[in-house]
Amino acid sequence: MVDLSGVTPPIYLPPGSLVQVSATCVARLFRLVPTDEVVEICEACIRAAATYYEGKILLHEYEFMSNHLHLLATDLGDNGRGVLPDFMRYLDGMLTKNLNKHRGISGSNFEGYTVQIIDRDDTKRILEAVLYIQNQAVAAGLTRTNAEWKHCSSRNLAYGEKSTVVKPELGIWANRMRKINAAAADRSGRSKYVGHSRTPDQFSLTLHKLPGFGHMQPDELRTMIARKLVRLELEAMVRRAITGGQVLGWEKARSIDHNHIPTSPRQLFDRRPTHAASTPERREAARVREETFRREYAIALEAFLDGDHTVEFPHGTYLMARRFRARVARGPG
Repeated sequence: MVDLSGVTPPIYLPPGSLVQVSATCVARLFRLVPTDEVVEICEACIRAAATYYEGKILLHEYEFMSNHLHLLATDLGDNGRGVLPDFMRYLDGMLTKNLNKHRGISGSNFEGYTVQIIDRDDTKRILEAVLYIQNQAVAAGLTRTNAEWKHCSSRNLAYGEKSTVVKPELGIWANRMRKINAAAADRSGRSKYVGHSRTPDQFSLTLHKLPGFGHMQPDELRTMIARKLVRLELEAMVRRAITGGQVLGWEKARSIDHNHIPTSPRQLFDRRPTHAASTPERREAARVREETFRREYAIALEAFLDGDHTVEFPHGTYLMARRFRARVARGPG
C-alpha cells in the first residue's frame, strides 16, 4: 500500500458537503479594502461565480473583509466529485482580474484558503459558523455594529429570494482603456474589443437556506440570526468599556491603502482541522471517516499506479477524478 505519511494528504470532499471556507489575500494585503468600486466588483464577482456553478454550489452565507473573505456553502458536486476547489479558483480569478485591472497592477491577490466540513445536521455548529462569518467586523474592532460594515455580504439577503446587481463598468468590464496603454492596444488590435463582454448586464444570486433548520421559516431563521448578532455586538461593547478598546470606524477602515500589511503577529503552521463539529463525538466520527478515506485512497492509488485504471477511488476523492478522470465510488443514496 502506498505510504501517504509525510506528503500532502489527498483532498477529501464528498459531494453534498457543507463547507465553511476562509480565503486570505497574499501577505494579508488589504486587496479587498471596501472602497465603493471594490464593493461593486466583489458584489458582481460573487454572483458571477454562483451563477457559473449554479446547481453545483449552493451559497448560504458570505462576508468580505479588507483582506479576506468567508463563505458557507453546500458543495453538491458534479459527476460524483466535489467542485469547491473549482468554484474558489473561478471566484479568485474573477476577483483578481477585475481588481488588478481596476488598479493597474498585476500578480496574485489570494494566497489560498482553508476548508472545514460541517455535518449538515449539526445545527449548533452551523449557527456558530454563520455568527462567526457575520460578526467579523465587530470582532475585529472595525465597527460597533455589523450593519455599519457595508462591504459585500449576505447579511441582509433573504433566504430563497433572488437579488440582482447591475454589472459595474469597472475592471475587465470597463468601457474604456487606460490612456497609457491605448497606443499599444491599437497596435495589437485589442482596442476593438473594449466594452465587448460575454458576461450578462446583470448578476443574480439566490441565497439558500441553511441545512438543518427545516423546522424554521426563512424569515424566522434570519430574525434569529440577527438577534444573536445584536447580542454579540452588545458583548463587544461591554468588553471595550472594560478594557478601553477603540473602534476604527467604517470611513477609516475603507480609506486604508490596498497595499497595507497588518502589523499584528501572524500565527504560522497552526492547526487547521478539515472538520468542525459541536461535540467530541461528532469530531471523533469525522476523524474516523477521514482516516477510512485515506486508507482506502492509498490502496486505490497503489493499484492505479500499477496500471489498473479501472480501480475505484473512495467516495470524496477530488484530485484524481478531476486530473486523471479516475473512477470514484458513489456515496450512499
